[in-house]
Amino acid sequence: MVARLDDAQFFYDEDRKYPLSHFVDRLKNVSFHDKIGSVAEKMQRVRMIGDYLAKRWDLPENVVKDFDRASELYKFDLVTQMVGEFAELQGVMGMHYARLAGEDEEVSVAIKEHYMPATAEGPLPETTVGSLLSIADKIDTIVTFFGAGMIPTSSNDPYALRRYAYGIVRILLNEKWSLPFNEVLPEIINMLNGVTPAKLPKGDADQEIADFIRDRVKQYLQKNNFKYDIVDAVLASSQQDPSQILAAANVLQLHHDDEEFKPVVESLTRIDNILKKAKFKGNVKIAESLFDDNSEKELYAGVENLQKVESLADLYQGFVQLQPVIDQYFDANMIMAKDEKVKNNRLAQLFAVSELADRLGDLSKLVIK
Repeated sequence: MVARLDDAQFFYDEDRKYPLSHFVDRLKNVSFHDKIGSVAEKMQRVRMIGDYLAKRWDLPENVVKDFDRASELYKFDLVTQMVGEFAELQGVMGMHYARLAGEDEEVSVAIKEHYMPATAEGPLPETTVGSLLSIADKIDTIVTFFGAGMIPTSSNDPYALRRYAYGIVRILLNEKWSLPFNEVLPEIINMLNGVTPAKLPKGDADQEIADFIRDRVKQYLQKNNFKYDIVDAVLASSQQDPSQILAAANVLQLHHDDEEFKPVVESLTRIDNILKKAKFKGNVKIAESLFDDNSEKELYAGVENLQKVESLADLYQGFVQLQPVIDQYFDANMIMAKDEKVKNNRLAQLFAVSELADRLGDLSKLVIK
């Protein structure tokens, strides 16, 4: 018999009366994957991941409360007869059952929304709780599958991990949530270590996962008609936060055909070429006492001001203003001076400019006319 409501707290399943918690308890015996563990164990990890993300994003207390409740329940409909007979109703029935059982609306809707987007370009969650639950669930899936060695190849992705990663990217960008994966994944893996029997990624695997998710940003940019050279430029930066990569792409796309764009890109690319040729690693502190020319002071002051800028749109405009100063710096100074200290000091100044430019991308990949 299909599970049906008896009153505000109980359901019938197989002709017996149970509270909602009965279905949740049964998830301890439902395998998520034989190499990873049970669905109940997955839900425990997802709650930890979601709480970590909520704290990082400083989400409101009521959102965290609803998320915590949703994370306790959200897979329970898997053990109801309705979903057993009609798998496509996963989440949908969970939402309806949760409503009937008296759960808050945000909690009920999140149960359905955690499956979203169900396809690459499918609808996204509309609630904050649903978005948080969906991201946490997908991160857990990707991390544990990588940990178990079930990593997609160029021709094979049986568990749709690329779609999950693309869903994470789309939700992050839709919610305007910042998440630098190279910083976050090691923290998440360390947090889960010791609290789950699932194998977790080791060594450099966290960076492999970060790159795997970051690769889906390329898919997003291509589908949203960004110029190919801009896509190449922003993805060649050291930036790992999808929201910042998109912001950089928007800035470069907006100004790509501006009159000032070419001289700005040429000046910044020249700096990178000098640093690469000199094999400079940026391990020298700038010493103002070694400045010989006023152009060095002007560049130093300009860079200090740009280091305080948060918006990438403002950073680009700052480079427009700084571009004549950079050209004057090159005209007035011999970068590869005979004095080793002076040479390294000037390279350190250029390195500071290059680090700022990296926030926009590898500008040498831009095609400019």
